[in-house]
Order: sequence, then C-alpha cells, then structure tokens
Amino acid sequence: MGPTATVCRIAVTVWIRVSHPNPLLTALGADAERLRSLPEPLLLTLTELTFNILNVSSNTADLLPRARIRLAALELFGQQGFDRTTIRQIASRAGVSPGLVIHHFGSKKELKEACDAHALEVFRQKSVYLQESGPMPSLQSFLDDNPELWTVANYLVQELRAGGETAQQAYDLFCSYSEEMVTRAADAGMLVLPEDRQAAIALMTTWSIGVLVLGDLFARRLGGERLDDPEVMRRYSSVVIELLSTGVFTESYASLLRSVIHPTTG
Repeated sequence: MGPTATVCRIAVTVWIRVSHPNPLLTALGADAERLRSLPEPLLLTLTELTFNILNVSSNTADLLPRARIRLAALELFGQQGFDRTTIRQIASRAGVSPGLVIHHFGSKKELKEACDAHALEVFRQKSVYLQESGPMPSLQSFLDDNPELWTVANYLVQELRAGGETAQQAYDLFCSYSEEMVTRAADAGMLVLPEDRQAAIALMTTWSIGVLVLGDLFARRLGGERLDDPEVMRRYSSVVIELLSTGVFTESYASLLRSVIHPTTG
C-alpha cells in the first residue's frame, strides 16, 4: 500500500464489504461494485458500521455519560495533548460534572488509559480497504458522515508524537494492517513490492504516519486547512498515485544508486 492509500486507511481503518442493500451505496455510486468484490465479506449496514467503529452515536446527546466522557477526552487529548487537558474541560465538553468523570474513570490518568485501549481496539477491529487507489470522493463522503473516525485518528497522532508504549502499539498495529493490505493487493496483481518486503511496508507506513502528524501543515501548503479537506485529499492522492506508478528516478540514475548501495566485488 502506497502512502496515499495508507494514510487514508490509517485515518479511517474500517473493512467495508457491501453485498446487500445499504445506504452507503447511494454515496458510493459506481464504486459500490468495487466494494462488493472485496474478499471476506463483512455484512454491515451503515448504521451497524458506525456503531461498531466507536460504540458511540454521532449525536453526543444520545450517548451514555461514560461514552460521552470518553469521546470528549479523545477529542481534547487529540486536539491539545494530555498535559494541557483538564478534568474540568473534559466534563464541560461531555456535559457532565467533574465529579462524574472521576466516578467513572477514577483519575485523568486512568481516563487516558481507557482512551488508549479504546482507540487501539477500534483500529484492531476495523480497517478500510478500497481497491486500487480508492474512490476518494466516496471516502470523503464516508468520513463526513462519521467524524468520530477522525477523532480516533487525531488522538493516535498525539500518541505517536509523544512516544511511549501506546505509540509503539499503534505503530506496530498500523504496520500489521499495511502488511495485510499490501499482501492482498499484491496477490490481486495491483502492486509489486521490493525484495525487502518488511522494510518497504515499514517505510510506507512511516511515510503515511508522517503525513498524519504534519497533516495541517501539509494541508495549508496545498491551500487547505485540514488533511481531510476534499481538495487537499484530491491533490494528495493524485500526486502520490503518479509518483508511485511512474516513479521519480530515471532508470540510469536508479542503477547508479543501486551500484553505490550494493557495490560489486572483484
């Protein structure tokens, strides 16, 4: 999976297989046939899919207090980091009292541990697989309908910036998903990997995480504000597809570089 595909799939990570009537088909249009052809069907309605992603409703007023608190913490930790977030801020965002936050989670540290576990579980259970380059307008529509996915992605980006055990778990998880998706794509004849498959997958995953970490800076460079702005995603996807399909180095220059890295003997 190239950096474009990886960043989109890391940001969303939900395996989609649509093989029965589903409201998502309306948004996907012609791309629905592609999704029907994906292996290992996971028959979910859009409502079921959204619920399973975060075990929350898109309307925070519908959530139980514990879920509202966790969602508020995910949002605030993702936006401003753990140290700058207070229990009072989380309570205000969730529409509950600070005492209720402590009642459910004990402390801010324990609340963060619950957020870590929940965010990682989301990515363990769900991943997006879109054939070839992925239907970007459809993906954008799906993200617009499920903004909670960006909440989890932003949270894990903060963890990756901070380092530590959760960052390592998230990185290993992303590499595992990348390997799974790359294997499927290679088996389908969609891509060819270098001989050092492990290094290639780790590198592509790291590229993609880098785009997530620097997403807002990258987006502003392309005239947007956020990585998920439609025009930013379109330009990003187009240029990466071109780079990965046609390459950057000429064959003569690539041969020269190979000779430096792997000099012949004798």
